[in-house]
Amino acid sequence: MKTSLTRLMAALAVLASVAQTAFADLLMDRGLPSTGVYNSDWSQRSNIGNGDYDPKDPLWSANPSWGPPEVPGDDFTLPTAASSYVVTGIRIWLEPQNGAASYSNAFNSVSLMLGPGTGTSVNLSVVSSTPTETDVTFPGTSYPLWQLDFAVNFTAPGGTGYSFAIQPDGKPCNNASGNGESYYIAFLDCTMVGYSSGYPNDSSDGYVKDFYTGGTFCDTYTFPAVWGVVRAGDVSVQVFGVATVQTAGLPNLSIAQSGNSVIVSWPDPATNSYTLQQNKNLAIPGGWKTSGYSITTANGTNSITITPSAGNLFFRLEQ
Repeated sequence: MKTSLTRLMAALAVLASVAQTAFADLLMDRGLPSTGVYNSDWSQRSNIGNGDYDPKDPLWSANPSWGPPEVPGDDFTLPTAASSYVVTGIRIWLEPQNGAASYSNAFNSVSLMLGPGTGTSVNLSVVSSTPTETDVTFPGTSYPLWQLDFAVNFTAPGGTGYSFAIQPDGKPCNNASGNGESYYIAFLDCTMVGYSSGYPNDSSDGYVKDFYTGGTFCDTYTFPAVWGVVRAGDVSVQVFGVATVQTAGLPNLSIAQSGNSVIVSWPDPATNSYTLQQNKNLAIPGGWKTSGYSITTANGTNSITITPSAGNLFFRLEQ
């Protein structure tokens, strides 16, 4: 018996996410530090905020030597443990602003821009404009943060690098952070590279990035060269999703989101000799059964459409 197996949990998690955001598995962890937070001794400090003036702030036009408005970002690389992944969520954190009682008090919206590649020729596009915001604190501390969870849905080979940036739409303020700004600044939390302990550092390289508001790469820099900070840093980010398991030589199952539905598809061989099976729990080997979803065939591809509820479903093709 030959089978081709993939997990549908990734797509389900996108549609069933809640305030705490069940984004399936944590694939890449460059999350928050738990020690050295806001330490006044920069040699022992583990965090810093990195931001640019809001793109609509008049300071940009008043200072033409700055060039076009820029937005902050960085990059990450997916793990190589699996051949491919379905990425369902990206999490970042903003440091709260002086004078802003809440995230909604400071921003109309914050969008996530994303694009493949980690070099200087990458171009980003907006992939999510409606994050779930949760008030959190640095682990083990009372220092507040605004956690933004962006639901995404794409498949990529293991080891693929991506660049990202935020596109903020700040609300008016009166020099809230003391930088002369007219609109609240979105300060991305960053974790210092080389701090002895207390933080995860997947894909850390000690550099952050800036992009122009249209998604074109602007520059790469390290904090010490800019602000005289003791250590370099990276934007804190977590990437969620699920590994897809495929058997070489057999038809590949694919997962895609379409509105409030999920589509599972696979090539339609000339013999059409494969049967789609499903299972709610891989720990129960006898739980596999022929899928009852209606199969549609078009342009050489079979597919089923599911409007999922919370929970996991696993699919495979059996011959």
